[in-house]
Amino acid sequence: TREGEEAIYSPDAQTLREKKVSDLSNRVKLVNETAGSILLSIHQNSLPGSKVRGAQVFYNAVEPAQQLAVSVQQALNSAVNHGSGKNAKQMDDSIYLMKNICSPGILVECGFLSSPAEAELLQTDDHQRRLSAAIVSGYLQCRTEKRSLRRKLYSIAQSAEMRRPSGRGSARPAGRGIPSWSSPRPPGRQGRGPPARQEGGASAGPGR
Repeated sequence: TREGEEAIYSPDAQTLREKKVSDLSNRVKLVNETAGSILLSIHQNSLPGSKVRGAQVFYNAVEPAQQLAVSVQQALNSAVNHGSGKNAKQMDDSIYLMKNICSPGILVECGFLSSPAEAELLQTDDHQRRLSAAIVSGYLQCRTEKRSLRRKLYSIAQSAEMRRPSGRGSARPAGRGIPSWSSPRPPGRQGRGPPARQEGGASAGPGR
C-alpha cells in the first residue's frame, strides 16, 4: 500500500466515491494528453481462500500493449514466478482506466496478498528489487525488439528501392521508401508530348 497521499482528484470532490471517480478521470486525461505515453500500473492481487500466487500482467487493447505485457511477463516468470509461470492476459472493459486511455497500458499484479507466504515476501527489499528489475527488463526488451523490427523493415524497403527497374515503366516509390509498383503508360499516350497540366502549373499525377 502507498504511504503518502498521491491521489489527483479535483478539489471539489468531497465524498470517497467522488474522489475516486475524479481521480480516475484525471488520470485518464493526464495519460491521453501525454504524447507517446505508455501506462504502467502496479498493483497487488488478492484471492481469499485460494492458494494461488505469483506475478501476472494484464494489458489493454491498444497496441503494442500485448507485446509489452508478454515481454514483462516473461521477465517476471524468470525472476520471481519460479514453478508458477503465468501468461499475460487482456483485461476486460471493467477497468475504467485501461478502457478509456488512448495509449498502450499494462497492469502488473506483483503478487497475492491473500497468500501469507507471498504477502511476507512482497514486503522484503530483495523481492521488491527483483520485481522492479524484471518489469524494467521486460520493458527494455520490448523496445529493443521494436527498434530491431523497424530497422529490418527499413532495410527491406531500401533493398526493394535499389532493385527497382529503371525507365518510364519502372516502379516509383509511393512515399518514404516503401515501393509501389505502377503500371506502364497506356498505349496511345506515348509520343504525344508531356502529361496534361493542372491549374497553377503542377503536373497531373499521383498525389502525395
